[in-house]
Amino acid sequence: MKIAVEYMKHLVDGVEVDPEWIISGGHFPNTDNNTYIGVVLSKDVRNYYIPSTLKVMTKNSIQSRNLGISHPDMLANNDELTEAHNTAKDWVATNIQ
Repeated sequence: MKIAVEYMKHLVDGVEVDPEWIISGGHFPNTDNNTYIGVVLSKDVRNYYIPSTLKVMTKNSIQSRNLGISHPDMLANNDELTEAHNTAKDWVATNIQ
């Protein structure tokens, strides 16, 4: 099973990279706190360590986060809000099981 998490990139040889345990990463970058959304295997199907400090994200929390990043002042029109919501919804449906 795959789950979504909020994470920060690691610095390796002076280059920012996704941690090795991220299956698919770099989604929905948040420049306010330098975090991204990525996919990891759930604990029941992996045999390696993943930091417990990661924030596990649900469909709703990803959608809310995406709206906040896309429209921090919340003054966007309804079409833009709907597009941001659907982008996150589609990503979750495709990447999280």
